[in-house]
Amino acid sequence: MAKPIQKIELKQPTLQQIEDAQIANLLHELAHNEEALKKVLSIVQQLEKMGGLDAVDSLLKARTEVTHVVVDQVQKQPAQNLILLVQALAGIGASIDGEQTKAFLSDIKQQQQEAPAFKKTHPLLRVFKLMKDPDTRRAVTFLLVILKSLGSVLKKPR
Repeated sequence: MAKPIQKIELKQPTLQQIEDAQIANLLHELAHNEEALKKVLSIVQQLEKMGGLDAVDSLLKARTEVTHVVVDQVQKQPAQNLILLVQALAGIGASIDGEQTKAFLSDIKQQQQEAPAFKKTHPLLRVFKLMKDPDTRRAVTFLLVILKSLGSVLKKPR
């Protein structure tokens, strides 16, 4: 019969053993990610050649001053207008239906192919005949609504 265990010893690795294990782990990772490391080194070399690393280093050293300048610039009215415009465009872009956009772009492409037939100037009666087309009326109405809303925005005092 086996002899009962009297003592349990917890083997704690030494600092040297921990470092050796970490180095072995790092070498293992380096060996498996050779291509990615080569790309990273290539990017760093290109940044060094063009002086980009010095710029990044200076930017990091002066990050608090740079942050203050950025915040001051963002608080100015033109920057706020730009931010609001980008937010509005992002909202519009998010609400656009992809299928509707594809159909719209294909219609535009078709109209471009038919455009050479309309190269001649249109007398006023021809324009009135074009207005009988419901698609033309819809597009003209849409443009007039946009122009009206643009005019009302421009009319408002700032």
